Amino acid sequence: MDILTLFFGKNDKALKYMHKRYGKKFGDEFTIVNAEYAGLMSRGDTFFMESKRFPGFTVIVERLGGKYYDSYMELHFYKQYQEYMQPIVEEILGECKVFLDFSMQATDTLNQNTTFEEYMRKSGETKYTKIIVPDDSNMKEKLEKLGERLKELQLPDFSISVRVAEDYEKLSQMENMLEVSLYEDSQRMS
Repeated sequence: MDILTLFFGKNDKALKYMHKRYGKKFGDEFTIVNAEYAGLMSRGDTFFMESKRFPGFTVIVERLGGKYYDSYMELHFYKQYQEYMQPIVEEILGECKVFLDFSMQATDTLNQNTTFEEYMRKSGETKYTKIIVPDDSNMKEKLEKLGERLKELQLPDFSISVRVAEDYEKLSQMENMLEVSLYEDSQRMS
């Protein structure tokens, strides 16, 4: 077997895994845009896929020891997450914009049958949250209160980063974390 056949075979298997796991239930289609194959420096194969359902976002699929892990459900719950968390965070921090900053971690504990409530309360699934605020006055106390509130709600495994935005109006109008990241990158380049 030549090296190209080996790699394309791995690609086909990863695509079949995603189609079987999510394609039927969510009517989604996937395309591999990049891949890193196991070698001396890596533990397994990693596939970076585009989803027809979530254009502009990358789904991470890892194959370790013959088992697949993926980050698809993080995208699936993205909007619900923002809608749920925004009022909780706003109540304590005041004016802000809350984003789920994709962990890019593949998991096998979430699947097409996972509910939003299970996702939010699942231990071991860190929700990386980015909060954009217009100013950082009393932020330490506010973040302590937010941590207490999340514990009261029994929401485990949150990682929160706060960014004070010079251009808060522009950033707060953006729809998702991808737009914020692209905007921040373009500002650094100019």
